[in-house]
Amino acid sequence: MSQLPLYKPKEIAARLNCSLANVYSLLASGKLTAISIGVGGKGLRVAEEDLQSFIELGRLGPGAIQLPKPGRPHRLKHIKLAKP
Repeated sequence: MSQLPLYKPKEIAARLNCSLANVYSLLASGKLTAISIGVGGKGLRVAEEDLQSFIELGRLGPGAIQLPKPGRPHRLKHIKLAKP
């Protein structure tokens, strides 16, 4: 039986470059799968395979992000400039 690397939530946050709270939110929603280790299930670990699956599912294809069209800059109507 081969052993897969298991990562703590803090290590997952570092790998994904996000907050620890975001990792716990992903775990709570079921979007990221964890393994419960230890008494009371407080030791959570994420397998490398589950992390890679999560990353692949989140990958956006071409054209998935719509950029704003270039044009006139937005006017800030609520700001009044003092006249010299």
